[in-house]
Amino acid sequence: MYDFDWSSIVPSMPYLLAGLVITPKIT
Repeated sequence: MYDFDWSSIVPSMPYLLAGLVITPKIT
Protein backbone atom coordinates (compact mmCIF):
# COMPACT_ATOMS: atom_id res chain seq x y z
CA MET A 1 0.00 0.00 0.00
CA TYR A 2 1.20 3.47 -0.87
CA ASP A 3 0.90 6.34 1.59
CA PHE A 4 -1.27 8.74 -0.39
CA ASP A 5 -2.19 12.16 0.95
CA TRP A 6 -5.92 11.55 0.62
CA SER A 7 -6.67 14.81 2.42
CA SER A 8 -5.48 16.66 -0.68
CA ILE A 9 -6.36 14.09 -3.36
CA VAL A 10 -10.00 13.44 -2.47
CA PRO A 11 -11.16 17.10 -2.52
CA SER A 12 -9.55 17.59 -5.95
CA MET A 13 -11.26 14.60 -7.60
CA PRO A 14 -14.50 16.45 -8.50
CA TYR A 15 -12.46 19.16 -10.24
CA LEU A 16 -10.41 16.60 -12.19
CA LEU A 17 -13.55 14.72 -13.26
CA ALA A 18 -15.29 17.98 -14.20
CA GLY A 19 -12.26 18.97 -16.29
CA LEU A 20 -12.39 15.68 -18.19
CA VAL A 21 -16.07 16.23 -18.96
CA ILE A 22 -15.87 19.93 -19.83
CA THR A 23 -12.69 19.84 -21.94
CA PRO A 24 -14.19 17.85 -24.88
CA LYS A 25 -17.18 20.20 -24.91
CA ILE A 26 -14.97 23.30 -25.18
CA THR A 27 -12.87 21.90 -27.97
